Amino acid sequence: MKKTKHITRARSKKNGIIFYSNLSSFVASETFRDDSGTIHSRVVLVPLHGLNDYLETSNHINKFNWKVIAFDIILVNVCLLSRNLDFVLASIYFSIFVSFELFMFIELVYQMKSKKGKERSTAKFHAAEHMVINAYQRLQRIPTFKEVKNFSRFSKKCGSRRILYKISTHSLISLAIAFLPECNYLFLYLFIHIFMIIANYKGWLEFLQVFITTPPSDSEIELAIEGIKNFEKMEEKLLFPPFF
Repeated sequence: MKKTKHITRARSKKNGIIFYSNLSSFVASETFRDDSGTIHSRVVLVPLHGLNDYLETSNHINKFNWKVIAFDIILVNVCLLSRNLDFVLASIYFSIFVSFELFMFIELVYQMKSKKGKERSTAKFHAAEHMVINAYQRLQRIPTFKEVKNFSRFSKKCGSRRILYKISTHSLISLAIAFLPECNYLFLYLFIHIFMIIANYKGWLEFLQVFITTPPSDSEIELAIEGIKNFEKMEEKLLFPPFF
């Protein structure tokens, strides 16, 4: 039986894309463009990237943590002034389950979409990553440049789906607590969760990826195709290692 071609996990950066191996959890193929515009590819160790990601994320979180806390305090106090118990409960629920992820997502969108953002190139590589993976998995081969351009920049397997799912689900629950006081909260909680699980599975939330992707130029698409080629080379070497 012929093995299906697929990409389990990938990640975009400011200057390229990393495609993680399906055969080993320790290696990945990184394709990037240097300052001169030349495309390079190399096999990298995943733990090193994982550590760097953790350190970068930790430093980034600490910078805007106080903003989230300040927002939550203001929100709850405004609701307390309204003397509406449902609003107060909704604001507390929102502060616990939504506000931190929402601020993270807003910050991410700002960095990717704003003219002053530091991740504008990442948004283009992110879109090219989705397009080339969609083409690769549909065609079951390395796609041509023309073929990639016909595929969507949105993906059902995008890593952002977790944070988008959490923000959407708990925001709906917060609104229900605030404006549907007569409802059975347990039933409503279960109904919203089941609905959002179905929506996530069906890809109904994909349109929200418009905030974290930007239509790529030919340059990003060319790099993404080269990345897929080198991903396949890496997988072949792992599957059939040379004996010497």
